[in-house]
Amino acid sequence: MLRGRRAPWGLALAAAVAAGACGAASESSREAPSASAPAAASLAARASDSTAAFFDSLLAHAALARWDTLAIGERIGRFARALEGRPYLDSTLEGPGEEVCRITAAGFDCVTLMETCLALARITARRPAGVPPGFGDLARAVTHTRYRGGVIDGYTSRLHYTSDWILENARRGVLHDVTADLGGTAQPPGVGYMSSHPDRYAALAGHPDRVDEMRAIEQRLNASTVYVLPKDQVAAIEARLMTGDLIAIATSIEGLDYSHTGLVYRDADGTARLLHASSTQRRVVLDAPLHEYLAAGPRSQTGITVLRAQQSGPDR
Repeated sequence: MLRGRRAPWGLALAAAVAAGACGAASESSREAPSASAPAAASLAARASDSTAAFFDSLLAHAALARWDTLAIGERIGRFARALEGRPYLDSTLEGPGEEVCRITAAGFDCVTLMETCLALARITARRPAGVPPGFGDLARAVTHTRYRGGVIDGYTSRLHYTSDWILENARRGVLHDVTADLGGTAQPPGVGYMSSHPDRYAALAGHPDRVDEMRAIEQRLNASTVYVLPKDQVAAIEARLMTGDLIAIATSIEGLDYSHTGLVYRDADGTARLLHASSTQRRVVLDAPLHEYLAAGPRSQTGITVLRAQQSGPDR
């Protein structure tokens, strides 16, 4: 696969963030809430001090560089490139005790990278001069998109299935699903994996009431539709994709809707490449052109859903 070289502004940003948040890569995502981010703590967000410092530094750099003047897709791309090279780290949303909005800079999986870059871009909108956003704003923005109605109300209020995340955030105007415009066709999500395998989820095992809640959510989802463009048609529409478009890769695995997520980044040559947290390369990478990535992937990957962030405030 092709590997991207970080742009010069990315190198400078990496150095600036590292100087302001050394040690972030060694943290645990299950540490106590940061005392430096009371707004986040009031939202039941959980992160370490080093995570808060990392994102505060990143947002300060974005403010100085006036990323607020860019279109939201370009902002998503800038933040994703800034996180390029950070470790792949899964299961960061899980932990003991009550459901909280866990955020970490220690590493990302495909979902947390996508939602974090979206949230960073949304809060880096035009703001009063000299008032850059901070970690508390990020925690609110992530909560807004991660949970049904933007409200934490237990484990099942989290949008576990990607189709649920897509439909909820499209309904609230955070995203626009452009897949149908690209030639995609409607299909039911076909979810059911979580209620069928509760023993694989610590928060569901031994909690039949939560399993019932998940089953009801799955039934509601399966009565809706999502749009998917077959992967053998992606090359034909790649020229219409934009930096910052969010990509959800559909799967034929029984009970699941999507198996991977990432975003589009147009490189210096204008090629639409997949920027994602790779479980095989174990880090955030700028990968091959999207159609090439899909062609080399498993047969179970059937196509893509393309989502375009909307230019709006973080609480819309």
